[in-house]
Amino acid sequence: MAYKSISAQYQGHCKACGLGIAVGDSIVYETLHKKAYCSTCGAALQTKAVADALKAKALAGLKTKTTKATVPPPPVQTYHAHTPKPVVFGAQGFNLGQGAAKTQKGKGIQVLQAHGLLPKAMAIVCQTEGEAVAAFQALGGKRRFARPAPTSPRHGFVDSREVTTEEEVRMVWAETRAADPLGEVILMPLVEAEFNCVWRPGLLAIGPGHDGATAGHDSISVFLNEAYSKAWKDLALKAGVKLRPEDPSEVQAGQEYQTPFIESVSNRETEVVITQVRGGSEGCPSEPDWVPAPMTVGAVIVKDGSVKADPQAMLAWEEEAKHLKPGYHIVYDEGGNQGDHWTVHAQLNGIAVVTTFKPQVGQQLPKMGVDLVPFEPQAVIWGFLGGLGGPSLKAETPANRMLRTRATVAAIMGTHHGMRMGGDAGVHLGASVALFLRLGQAAVWGEARHAFSHCSGFNVATVPGIKPCQGKSRQQIFTSVLDDWQKGRAGLRDVTRCFHGKWSGSFGGKAWAAISHSIVALDAAMVDLVNLPSQTNVVKVMQALTTAVNLAHNGGGSCFLNKFCGTEWFDLAAALDPRAACMAGPVWYQAAQTGADTRMAFLVAIEGMEPIDVGMKAPEGNVLELHTQPEAQTKLKGVGSHGSILDIPNPVYVPKPKPGAVAGGKVGSFGTVDQHEIPEGIPGVPVKAQAKADGHHTFHMQIEVSSGGYVSGEVVIKDRHIQAALQALQAAPEVGSMGGSGVTYHLLDVAPTAITIGGVHILGLTV
Repeated sequence: MAYKSISAQYQGHCKACGLGIAVGDSIVYETLHKKAYCSTCGAALQTKAVADALKAKALAGLKTKTTKATVPPPPVQTYHAHTPKPVVFGAQGFNLGQGAAKTQKGKGIQVLQAHGLLPKAMAIVCQTEGEAVAAFQALGGKRRFARPAPTSPRHGFVDSREVTTEEEVRMVWAETRAADPLGEVILMPLVEAEFNCVWRPGLLAIGPGHDGATAGHDSISVFLNEAYSKAWKDLALKAGVKLRPEDPSEVQAGQEYQTPFIESVSNRETEVVITQVRGGSEGCPSEPDWVPAPMTVGAVIVKDGSVKADPQAMLAWEEEAKHLKPGYHIVYDEGGNQGDHWTVHAQLNGIAVVTTFKPQVGQQLPKMGVDLVPFEPQAVIWGFLGGLGGPSLKAETPANRMLRTRATVAAIMGTHHGMRMGGDAGVHLGASVALFLRLGQAAVWGEARHAFSHCSGFNVATVPGIKPCQGKSRQQIFTSVLDDWQKGRAGLRDVTRCFHGKWSGSFGGKAWAAISHSIVALDAAMVDLVNLPSQTNVVKVMQALTTAVNLAHNGGGSCFLNKFCGTEWFDLAAALDPRAACMAGPVWYQAAQTGADTRMAFLVAIEGMEPIDVGMKAPEGNVLELHTQPEAQTKLKGVGSHGSILDIPNPVYVPKPKPGAVAGGKVGSFGTVDQHEIPEGIPGVPVKAQAKADGHHTFHMQIEVSSGGYVSGEVVIKDRHIQAALQALQAAPEVGSMGGSGVTYHLLDVAPTAITIGGVHILGLTV
């Protein structure tokens, strides 16, 4: 057979080695059978014709319309609702004189308390049975919760539980010491949580109650960038987590390294209560199913609700998993996630785990969840439809004000982590887009109501679409449109046009025109994706979402979503602080519960839509500065992106210079491009470039231009270059963000025709 090297004509992805293939990349072609192969690993590649045929087959029999989108059944199941219960903190200010913890869980709790991330009254680390009983008594009058802690982190250790008598406390102590002679017990007031989250680099698991995520009950997985803020790395080290050194020369042969696991609980009344920092196994799956190598299923181990209800089964699983055979056994973790106790013990022993289907003996399975997963347009669409339907945000209550904050954080997280939401995980990217549109539309409608008193020469006859704003309060408008995306969209054209008028004072004007245009652009990108589901259109949605989020984050002292969320959450999300993920998790979970009938009703409506034509161009130049005072009073105390203590009550904004900020601010975005590409739309000659790793394969870049200001975007690094690029980036000088947020970047080398780092070509530049 004759083989030759040819250039790829279509963008693609090798499922065997994970290599992204761009148009023009070299691939191997076998002339006799007309088959293409990956030039890196030699695996067979699908031609476009084969891929189109497979797609057509998969869509056969589904609801169709000519040239319109078809949406398959939900790629994730609909999860059970969980009735919220009130939070009980209890026992403020007592002091039992805790000694230094010996267990890793205990150390993690004391580190959280030392840094102001967990009130001292919320956890007492007990090292004797007497201390445990005394702590129980000190929490008298409140419901109490006991958490056993092993010396070293062990998934599925003795169950945590509510304790109501001293005798029950003694029983927990006895069980703990029987399983680990040096174990400790932590006593806490009971937080009757609606949701709990487990974050690890690259993954957030969310489940109902206080242990849905850890125990794998009706839980979901959201895939994130593996990078996280340096402050949390420092905290993890202080808590005894054995992190792998960043310098490869410091890695010790034979040493087992860990990754941090951060647990939180929350309900409708609380933000995020971080309850634990502990160590766990390295590595992170990229899909809800994890099969480390192709296999033929020999035996299926089922972990369903009946098994998980047995406390002894979880403890026994640690030993049971050691006796399974990789490549033969596979675990079906029903209702679980890739961060719960069942999957982690399986992964530690190389045993495949799946959560989205029940495998059959003899079934042949490909490698799953190991490599970066390409976008699945239909999953993004399905998640978007779910985000339009839930959760409800319209009620003006304390609980809903918290929910609006969560929704805003989930919306902005899409731009920081969307590139990791490939395959079925695209539902969470779609939900983020839907939430941003719902909140963004409500915000611009709320501002447009001032047109009747602060826009000179205003004639409602010329922009009748904003008539419903007249005489309404901001909250009345929010109640009207937050849960009715189609109603908000119907007037979006006229709302945008009204901001082009002559506004007085600090209301409306060019800043709000730019914001409204960005929302229109995001809406148009999503409508285009529904009408033509493709990876290219998903990337365009990501680009539009990134632009809209940047307008919100960089709008001077007050972002345009400040009525829903304090700006500190934008900073934490941009710094890849795990608390932002834990804050957003419950809303992603609630969006996943939207029923299929509701989603299909939205789909039918969207299929009849055309992109909104404003008839005016968005304002050009730096028009982002907003002068409205922030209303969201979110107080967040904890660790900043550089290890500082944040205590942010969100006071009245007083403008002041930001370190590292570039004069002129952000003037554009080049979206997401592949390594070696020449990004479009850079308004001037690049004079400085810097980047930070936003995950294993993605660099977030900022480029300062000679004409003033800077542009930013995402660069996807090819597999064969990623290690060299990451090492070179780590060694490069540190600088602050050009936006002045304080986030750490690393300097790159700028030449007339390229941007490089340590000899690795990152981006091409127009000569």
